[in-house]
Amino acid sequence: MYKTIFPDTPEGVQTGNKIQELGMVRDVFDPNFGQQRFRYVVNRSGGTLTVDSLVSFEGLIPVAAVAAAAGSSKTAAIRAADSFITDGVKVGSLMQVIDDVGAAGAAPEGEYALVTRVQALRVDFLPELTISLGVGDTVQFLRPWHIKASAAKDLRGAVVGVLQSELADGYAGWAQTRGLKVCKVVAAGTAIAAGAALFDGSGILTPTPNSAAGDYDTATFVFADILSDNEGVIAHAPTGIATDQVNRKALVFLACE
Repeated sequence: MYKTIFPDTPEGVQTGNKIQELGMVRDVFDPNFGQQRFRYVVNRSGGTLTVDSLVSFEGLIPVAAVAAAAGSSKTAAIRAADSFITDGVKVGSLMQVIDDVGAAGAAPEGEYALVTRVQALRVDFLPELTISLGVGDTVQFLRPWHIKASAAKDLRGAVVGVLQSELADGYAGWAQTRGLKVCKVVAAGTAIAAGAALFDGSGILTPTPNSAAGDYDTATFVFADILSDNEGVIAHAPTGIATDQVNRKALVFLACE
């Protein structure tokens, strides 16, 4: 979703009834920094994510996949125990049928739907599956635009950007995805050369490539490493940082999307 008028600043933080749709794009032209792009995201990491830190998509909800129980249908998944609510499934979560109990890859394996209602032992979803969920068919859930701290070697498509504000768990706000931005970089002891390509670390940017060979700019030419490193470049440093600089923040040009 895209719009041009917003009720908050890019530093705004909300909880409860969020004032933007998750995933909203926001383009800003700053007279000093030029064009900057932001995404509206929510922290579901279980802890606080700090301002200027690098964040990635959550991925699959970090709980075991759920086996469908009796009563499941084309538009509902029933479970026999535990709780979809406790697991963190939300209205708007994406559900995928990841396994057919018959082990033949038959429908509805591989089909997707959006969750429309959540109860402890039941989720409803649309559009309907081509056939009903059978007992033992397995489903998994993804929460779009839910974030966590980035991990080393996340690729460009998994990295969202750099947070504009500190976000406690359950709070929503903006992450900058493109343009000039001051953000956290690797700890003292590592120099960053002017113009260096930057990769994602654990909540920070780092000049360390994804592969040990670092083939994004060398002549060793290991094809798998080249692909890994090129897909890992998410920013570059217009200016350098010395190894002994205590303030480990740098002005970088982000290119997460």
